[in-house]
Amino acid sequence: MKRTMMTLFLTMLLCTPIVHAQMGNETGQPGDGARMENRIQQMFEQLDLNDEQKKMIEANRAKNKDAKNTLREEMKANMKAMGEELKKADLDMPKINALHEASKQLFNKMADQRFNSILEVRKILTKEQFAKFTEMMEKRMGRHSSWRNGGMNTDKP
Repeated sequence: MKRTMMTLFLTMLLCTPIVHAQMGNETGQPGDGARMENRIQQMFEQLDLNDEQKKMIEANRAKNKDAKNTLREEMKANMKAMGEELKKADLDMPKINALHEASKQLFNKMADQRFNSILEVRKILTKEQFAKFTEMMEKRMGRHSSWRNGGMNTDKP
């Protein structure tokens, strides 16, 4: 059970870049969206999804897209407001604390949404497909942690 929960948690962490890539960059350009779309298609092939599974996963992504975008925009606006408050000479601590609390609540909503989305995907995939998906995400996370740690991943052959 602990392994399953850890796997789900790790998968949630990896889904965050997908949201950013789908959003595009600040100028409204697709940015890494096309690259992400290619990765998703490759993942579909590697998992050997049938057409029905592909449709169900795409429907899950579409269903969650608007809510993700809304939460992301709310988080961005809240962080901007907090930054502006912190720059002021006279700090309004009740306001700063309220903004900080709102940020935590938004972050929790985003985490809940990612978690629920993963649970929905889990229902679509077979046990074997989900095991392979988890393995793929763990490998991908290893590459990202290597980058974050200055390229010092010693697990690579």
